[in-house]
Amino acid sequence: NLLGVFWYMALAKPWQTAAKVSQADIDGTPGFLMFLYPFVAWIIAGIGFALLVNLTGLSSLSSLVQLAVFAWIAGVFPATMLSVFFGTRGWNLLWIDGGYVLAGLCIIGATQALL
Repeated sequence: NLLGVFWYMALAKPWQTAAKVSQADIDGTPGFLMFLYPFVAWIIAGIGFALLVNLTGLSSLSSLVQLAVFAWIAGVFPATMLSVFFGTRGWNLLWIDGGYVLAGLCIIGATQALL
């Protein structure tokens, strides 16, 4: 996922600080897993979003991007907020990780509009 590569390259240091993750922790993770897990997660998100689009019957670019934003507000934002709060991590993680998912959902919505 190119979005994740660029997003987290740009926000690597603030993310590490907020997530309370050291470079040694990252270096200890097998490299392929750092790409495999997000890939699988975005496949699931894309299928779920396609099903949501099918249920709503929406098709325009603006309506699908709005649907992505509403799905993020209703589902991703609260879950990320609770994870940050109960995981006792830095609040910047809410905006870094949450913003990444919001951007990804908007890309999925825009892609669905083009299909």
